Amino acid sequence: MESFDMVRALWALLPSSNITFTVEHIDGHMDGISGHALTFMEQLNVRMDTLSKTYRKTIAHHNPTGPPPTHLCFENEGWSPWQGPLKLSSPNKHALLEAISTPVILKYWTTARHNSPARFPPEATQHIHWKMSNGRLMKALPAGM
Repeated sequence: MESFDMVRALWALLPSSNITFTVEHIDGHMDGISGHALTFMEQLNVRMDTLSKTYRKTIAHHNPTGPPPTHLCFENEGWSPWQGPLKLSSPNKHALLEAISTPVILKYWTTARHNSPARFPPEATQHIHWKMSNGRLMKALPAGM
């Protein structure tokens, strides 16, 4: 799923909002189809996409050495996978499996923090069957991942 991190963060914020939201799926890039009259929501989607791309280009122009906006963290995002300095904002199944089975991640789950015990003991990591875990984990992910 494209921009999985942002979508996940937005869904986490919805319950705390005073605004009532109605979900409507919009197919992207409908403006390029000849003879297709855009609905109001499709027009808004095209406008949002244009503004977003303009904003990203502006950020890149003013801060060419900084990370692209896709590598930022969102409020209420929760845990997100990173590969070195790059955030996996739209991870596929293979990339996600690789990211969650690195020594750094295994150390995270096996180390006590903030007066909390480790999630599982370090010796347990050698008994994880990653291929089997991959199948079950990945089937639990939303479609499109």
